[in-house]
Order: sequence, then structure tokens, then C-alpha cells
Amino acid sequence: MTYQIEDLRQERRHRLAAQANLKTESTRARESRARLEVLTKRLTGQVIEKREELEALRAAVAGLKQERDALDRRLADIASNAKADERSLWAALQALRDGFALFDKEHRLVVANTAYLSPFDGLAEIERGISYRRLCDLLIEEGAIDPGPEGDGWTERMIARLRMRTIPDETLHFWNGRNYSLSERHLPNGGIVSMVVNQTEAIHIREAIEAIPDGFAIYDRDDRLVICNAPYRQMYDRSADAIRPGIRFEDLLRHGLERGQYAESAGREEAWLADRMRRHLNPDDAPLEIQLGNGRWIQVLERRTSDGSIVGLRVDVTALKRQQAELERMHHLAAAATRAKSAFLANMSHEIRTPANGVVGMATLLMDEDLTERQHEMIDTLRSSSEALLVLLDDILDFSAIEAGAISIDARTFDLSDVVESVLASFRATCWKKGLNLALDRDRDVPGLLRGDPRRLRQILTNLVGNAVRFTEAGSVTLSIRRDGGRTVIEVEDTGPGVPPDRADRVFDGAVQEGEGFGSGLGGRGLGLAVCRRLVDLMGGDIWYAPRPGGGARFGLSLQLDPVTQAVPPAVAAQPAPSARATPGPDRATALRSAATARSAPAPDLARIGAEPARAVSGAIRVLAAEDNAVNRMVLEKLLEPSGVALTMVETGTEALAAITADAPDLVLTDISMPDMDGTELTRRLRAWEAETGRAPLRIVAMTAHAMQDDIDAILAAGLDHVLTKPLKRELLERQIAAVRPL
Repeated sequence: MTYQIEDLRQERRHRLAAQANLKTESTRARESRARLEVLTKRLTGQVIEKREELEALRAAVAGLKQERDALDRRLADIASNAKADERSLWAALQALRDGFALFDKEHRLVVANTAYLSPFDGLAEIERGISYRRLCDLLIEEGAIDPGPEGDGWTERMIARLRMRTIPDETLHFWNGRNYSLSERHLPNGGIVSMVVNQTEAIHIREAIEAIPDGFAIYDRDDRLVICNAPYRQMYDRSADAIRPGIRFEDLLRHGLERGQYAESAGREEAWLADRMRRHLNPDDAPLEIQLGNGRWIQVLERRTSDGSIVGLRVDVTALKRQQAELERMHHLAAAATRAKSAFLANMSHEIRTPANGVVGMATLLMDEDLTERQHEMIDTLRSSSEALLVLLDDILDFSAIEAGAISIDARTFDLSDVVESVLASFRATCWKKGLNLALDRDRDVPGLLRGDPRRLRQILTNLVGNAVRFTEAGSVTLSIRRDGGRTVIEVEDTGPGVPPDRADRVFDGAVQEGEGFGSGLGGRGLGLAVCRRLVDLMGGDIWYAPRPGGGARFGLSLQLDPVTQAVPPAVAAQPAPSARATPGPDRATALRSAATARSAPAPDLARIGAEPARAVSGAIRVLAAEDNAVNRMVLEKLLEPSGVALTMVETGTEALAAITADAPDLVLTDISMPDMDGTELTRRLRAWEAETGRAPLRIVAMTAHAMQDDIDAILAAGLDHVLTKPLKRELLERQIAAVRPL
């Protein structure tokens, strides 16, 4: 009995030691330890209680023999319960995923769970009483652990740790790639409690965080730093001494502000801090760029996790910023080059159109003279060649504008019949002369009113039909229109030579020149088809070429032109688009800027046409024309001669202003580029004069070699009523006269 009681006391001492030692277990074992603590306390209380009862019973044993049997039974119950509690405690220790062991004051193993002994699996030597030193030696002998450069000295260092007042934690690196954290603490009785926790995943995560080339940090729900990597500290070099776990983000910012960490905060520190904290506590998807005091730029990306923590990434974008600055510099240079190119093209347009006005005008006038058939043919060739040069000039301007991204699509409601008819009408005379059949094949289900850009559509069709007529010597040219699903499909088919197969894939590149395709002696097609392709792309459509069965070419395009159900007022439907009103000739590039005004010097061999009234016709409409170029004055006079107008011509804007304010005409035709006062300034002064005198506005029409849309828009914005681009055409001049001629 005494032996059992002594054993019970010994077991109680072990349990009490275990209870004290379990309080130091790792965080991951807290719940298990809590349950064990409750069990131990309950058991201890029961043992103490029963012990007191037992002592009282022993003192009275002589006189209480009759109660001995009952006491024996009670002690048996207590022992049984103690064994059960011990088994429960041991089962709990075994259930732990982490290793747990107790060593006595001689550092010999008292007890250990399976997780602790797993590295020694299969070794018969592993049993109660084995020394701590021998366990360390076995780890090395069995090749279970990597001792690193210490080799056999690793065991001595591990033993030396146990003699320290506070045993330092140790990380054990096993050959299987796993890593464990070893935490050991002294017990009051001289023993040691040992806990081994698998840290493989945590270490891998830590290593992964350190391997991130950008700065990385995690702040908990209380906005305190949990972890960060080395690049994070290196970026904030002036705050590195304060970057430690537990510091609040705001305190870290203030620490940096005191040391000039943030360049953009100078002079507005508190406002900057408030804005930065607002962005930090309410992170969104937008990255934040911050310049540091050392001149470097970082991009801040922050996200809030489900538990309220904030994960932050800091990316050094200094090189990107420098590249961006360089790209901006290059962009400015490119923009300057584009402006220079635009100015050059504008100048060339003006310089070419000014003499071309004389060439085409004179050729047109000569066509009306009594000429031989050969002379008529030569003059017609001269006129058509000059006009072809102007078409090429327009293509160059359009192509340049498209390349610069300066052309936009102006969607509006238009009548498809008007667009198609205007295109076909311009080629009927040529087809009649060549004996070609110009046909239109339009399906019945094609709507009349569509929404799109009629001016650009007219430009594309003019180019396609023009090419077909030009390269077809016999047969027909057919323009067909049909609907395919929700799209409008237009095809131009001819019976000409077609496109050689080896050139078909480059037909829209604008690179097919004479001798490269379309038949010998037919010449190149210039940039027209390339412009068509770019315009179709801008309109969201498709354009293609296919050989015509039986010979010839077939060009087609497919556009999303939505049908319009409401009727267009007749007055609107009958008028061309506003931009077309200002551009009577071929369409112009829309966003190239004009350069300084260029003027042509008067030809020395032509008689000067002074500010003398032309031959007046009784009851004729009075027209005043301002033109500084002698050739252009001569052409204009000849073009207007059949119209029966009373024409007064002046050479400068100053002369025009004086003549008009002295005796206002019915119509004013003014050149835009004149030496002393250009046409827009003349118009502004005339409009001011009209406002001051209360006169009705004169109709003022520009005659200009500036054919680009920006130029035309600027001219109209100055107060002019219409723009005629050079070379001037008699029928367009007559329309302006008709606009003011009394009915």
C-alpha cells in the first residue's frame, strides 16, 4: 500500500511538472494544452482532496476499521481516474502534429510523442532514458539532419544551448527538405520541455517573399507591420531604421517625412500624410506613384485581405519613368516633325495649286476656242493630266493625314442614291467617249436612308469607279449594291485587264507603280487604293479585291451603315454635307495644318489687269474679285466672261476693302493669300463694317489654293460664305453667281 501511495505521489509530481511545462507549448498547441490544463487541475484537486481524506482516515484507522473497506474502494476509484486522466493526457500529446518531449535534469528522455520521435523511426536505441546528446548524434549519423558547416560540432553547440539561462530557438534543416523550429525551455525541477514545430511552409513563404525583386509588406488589421522583405527596406532607405515588425504604418510615414523620404510632400507634409493614409486605408485598383527623396520613383499597389490586413507591393519604376520621359520627348519631336511635314504639304499644296489654276483654267478656256481636232486632243490631254496631278496631290494629303491619325469619321443620315448618283454622274461623259457601259445594279432591299459618313463614302466610290473607268478600254463598269445581314456591300466591277496575280496581295499598299501591274502602259494607281483601305478601316468595314470571272477586276467593300427610318427634310436631303459644301473638288485631308501663306509672283509677260471694271452688261450682277496673281486674274476673267456679270478686279485686300465700302457689289470673290491683307482679314473687316452700318451681309466666297479641311474650316469661321478651291471651275463659279442673281 505504501509503495502504491509513493508511486501515486511520484506520478502526481510528474503530472504537476507536465502541467507547468505545458503552459509554454507553442501557439499551435494552445487549445490542446488548455484542455490538458483543465484535466490536470481537476485531477490535482481531486488528488489533494483525497489525500487529505486519506490522512484523516489513517489517523483514525485504528478506531475506524469498519470504514477501511469503503476507503480502499474510494482509493481504488481515485487511482483508476488518475490512470484514465494520464491516458487522456498522453492521447492528447500524441494527437499533436508538433513534436513534444520532456527531459529530466540529466537531460535524459522522460517522455516524447510520436511526432517528436518520427526522425528516429525504426531505431531500437530510441527509448525512455536516452540522452539528449545521443539524440543529436543519431540525427547526424542517420543523415536525417543537415548540420551545415559545423559538422560534428553541431551536437556540442546544441548541448551548450541547454546550459544557457534562456535556451535560444533553433531551426533544424532536414535532408528531405523540411524545416522545423525547435523551442526548448527549462523546468523548475531542472528538466527541459522541448517543442518541435514544422516550419517548412512558413520558411518557404518567407524565402519566397525575400525572393520577390520588388518591395513587399503585410500590415495587420491594426495597421502594424507584420513582415516585409529586403527590397522594401532598401527602397525606403531614409526610414530603414524604423522598419521593424509592429510599427504602425502612419508612424513609419511620419518617420520618413521627418527625414525627407518623400520628395512630393515638401511644404505640405500634413496634407500629403492625410491623403496617403486615405489611399492606404481604402486601397483600390489604381496604382499610386510616389517620388522618393533620393529621386527614385516607386509604384504602390495595395490590397485589403479578408481578415482586414493590407498587402502592399512597391515597384521601382524609375527606369520606366525615364523611358516615359524619353518617349514623351520623342513624341514631341515626332509631333514637331508631323507639324513640319503638314506645313510642308500645305505649302506644296498651295504652291502647286496656284500655277495649276492657271494651267487647268487656260486649258479649259482653250477648249472653247476654234481648234483643230489634234489641238483639241492635245489641250484635253493637258487639262486631264493637270487634273490627275491634283488628284494625286489630294491622295498624298489624305494618306498623310490618315497616317497621322488626323482623319475622323463624321456619321450622319444621308441618301445613298444621292451619293451613288453624284459619283456615276462625274464619269458618264468619260464612259461615253470611251464607249463604255456604266451601269448600276442595286437590290430592292437596300434602304434609301443610311447612317454613315457620306463624304468619305463618296471619296471611296469615286476612287474605285475612277480606277475602273481609267483602266477599262472596252466593255463595262458596273457598280452593284446589296445588303448582307446588317451590312451594306458595294462592289465595282470592270472588264479591264485586272490585277496580275503576283500583285494582287499588294493592291491596297499604294506601292504598285507603272511597270508593276495593271497592264503595260496603264500607269500606276498611286495612293488612291491605299487611302480607300485606310478610310474603310476607320469606318469599321472591310475592303477587298478579287479577279472578275471572265477577266477584269472586282473591288468590294462592306460597311456597317445602319438604316434610318425617319424621313430627311427635302431641304436637308437636297444639300450636300456641310464639309462637302466647302469642298467642291475631291475630298481633302482633314487635320493637316497650313503653314505660312505662300504667294506666287505675277508672271512678267502678262499684262497687268488693274482695278478696272470689266465690260458692264446692262442689268448684270456686279461681282468684285480680289486676286494678286496676274495669271489667276486672267483665268477668272475668262471663266466669268460667259456669265454676263459686271466684274471688277483688284489686286490687294486693301483695294478690295476700299472698293466694296465705296460701292458694295452683289458678290465678292476673294483670294485668301494676298500680300497686304488676306481674304479672312478682309472678310472680318467687311463684317464689322456691315454691323456698324446696318447693311445686309454680302455673299463672300473664298478662292484659295489651301485645300485642306482645317484651312477650309478656318476660312468659313472667319465669316466667309463658301470656299472654292483652285483650280477654279466655271460651273462652280456660276453656282455662286446664281446664289445672288435676282430671280
